[in-house]
Amino acid sequence: MTNSAQSTTFNYFVGSGLVLTDTTKTTADLVPLQLGIFNSKNYKALANQTSSKVVPEILIAMGSPNEEKISWTNAAMSFKSVPIRADKLIAWRKSTPKKAQNHKVAIGWDGTSDCKTITATCDEAYTLFLQIEGSPTTRFFGAKPLTETFVVQTGCCDDCVSGCSADVESVVDNFVGQINKHPRISPFVKAEKLVSYTEAPSANTVDYESYTLTIADEGGIQELAAIQATYPNATITRTGRTGILSTYTLIQLEAASAPAAYSNQSNTVISNCSDCPSGYTLVEKTYKYKVQKQDAGTSANLATIASGYSDAGAYRLSYVNGESTYVVTNTTGTTPSAVVAGDIVTYIGYNAPYCELDTATTTAWEASDAYYKTVRELCLVLGDDACDDVSGTSQLAAITAFYSGNSSVVSGSVAQSDNGTCANTYTISQVSDNLMKEGCTTDIPVFTNLDPYKNSYWTVCCDAESTAGTIDKIGIVLTGAYVDTQFGTCSFKYDDFVELDLPRIIVRQGDFVELENKCSTRWAVTELQAPVYPTGVGTNVKKEYIDIMSTKGQRWSDDPRWREIYGYNYDFIKAGKFYKHFYLEFEALDKYFTSTGFGGNDFKQTIVFAFEEDVDTTNFEKLLEGWISSARPDLIDSDTQDNLYR
Repeated sequence: MTNSAQSTTFNYFVGSGLVLTDTTKTTADLVPLQLGIFNSKNYKALANQTSSKVVPEILIAMGSPNEEKISWTNAAMSFKSVPIRADKLIAWRKSTPKKAQNHKVAIGWDGTSDCKTITATCDEAYTLFLQIEGSPTTRFFGAKPLTETFVVQTGCCDDCVSGCSADVESVVDNFVGQINKHPRISPFVKAEKLVSYTEAPSANTVDYESYTLTIADEGGIQELAAIQATYPNATITRTGRTGILSTYTLIQLEAASAPAAYSNQSNTVISNCSDCPSGYTLVEKTYKYKVQKQDAGTSANLATIASGYSDAGAYRLSYVNGESTYVVTNTTGTTPSAVVAGDIVTYIGYNAPYCELDTATTTAWEASDAYYKTVRELCLVLGDDACDDVSGTSQLAAITAFYSGNSSVVSGSVAQSDNGTCANTYTISQVSDNLMKEGCTTDIPVFTNLDPYKNSYWTVCCDAESTAGTIDKIGIVLTGAYVDTQFGTCSFKYDDFVELDLPRIIVRQGDFVELENKCSTRWAVTELQAPVYPTGVGTNVKKEYIDIMSTKGQRWSDDPRWREIYGYNYDFIKAGKFYKHFYLEFEALDKYFTSTGFGGNDFKQTIVFAFEEDVDTTNFEKLLEGWISSARPDLIDSDTQDNLYR
């Protein structure tokens, strides 16, 4: 609630971009989330470029998003500021939201500098010391930073003098694998290999293709299940949701045919929408009223009620002891007057607008990104089941059958490579567990040990068809994690914790003591991307709005049922969105001291305006800045940027 040490916030307007400039209108004419500035003396709206010399004192008001369900709450009354005098303006500031930016550091080669790389010699132990700081780690592991040491031992020097080069790529791969598998470090840091080859390595790969499907639906588990059932041999995931549009993704072998177009015939209804996609018809919002009357409870009585009270349907709720209770609906939102004396008509709620499917349509999957998996060749030496099976034919068939349902085995890859005396060598091709994608960094293929055959284990073939590359420069990129804390509308709670801090990575190589010759003993560490903390976060906008409105008698409850009973609406503030802010600071007259005869004291007050970052605020700025500039043009020209609300 406090914008600074000297200024208090009494108004927090979360607008829609709509403004009122019709000078014949008053605050009573504001529609929900519409802003306007008004003459404080007669409550008439001001037009653009109204001079402060003409109207020296204004108030700012916004149409209430609430419904008037309980009369004494005045929930639907417009929200108003205190009077604002042109000669008491102090500041007009703006801020744009910032998205979180992960901390990223490079060890060795950073992608640009030719003088940075990772080197290694044989028969040496290399150590990386990682320290992860910040709230995300301390909340799990205590007050101290999270620390871990990783060690890689290079191979022995069999045929060379001291200082011989080691396989530096295997060293890097080992470090990357250790970090990404570590149970405490891996949730907060991802390691990737950054490499430049003078001669690229060769390896067998299998290509995959991702496809996306974007359709209008409810976005629930049933819709996901319906799509999954349509494509039973693929794994479907929901990867995005914007408004009423859901985006689904599947990944399959590139060689496979594109998935067939999806029919939306099961998506019969889309709730809470006012703009329907093709094939749907809008069913408008209707208001519900309870009618109690004395009658015989017949179908003729129901028809009379429907014609007298409803333009959108009616039904009988109950009939007891000569009294019927009906539910009637209309589209106007105006409580019907009693048609017959004695009828009791009560507002009980509304049915939200929705889209209803008329004609099923099909939507094609769109090819998206290319992926691949690395293939490794495994070998297995087995004695013959029977010495008369000198060719190993029956055993080959048995091995093939044993791995026929294993998704990590390339179909048809089981083969016999060597036929010995009562023993044979078999080969099999296995794909990596992880999907990889070409990019700046290189993923390390991860393989799960293949299930043994009759207690015999497969090993990597010594003559596998792949060659190591010739390294030019190599490094490790470490990226700190950031998880955006989001909750659904119904599960939102005022006291929910929202993590805005990011893990910060500190890297040291070698021993903890300072060595005399750092340049010869340590790999370079470069900060590729500094952490940026998010501002303008929707969750905090919602909390600030609740906080301010509570001072004005608008009761907050974590229970959505109570919010519905009172008619208070908070759902228009999207927790997952980012908001830009405007701040108007001024001196306001303390009416309490004036009324008690002690004289008027001025105190600093700030009005905060918040809009979703993609909302066009041109008309709002033109309206308010037109009045401000006529009194204080220096405030408009200020480049001051504030990010006071995170």
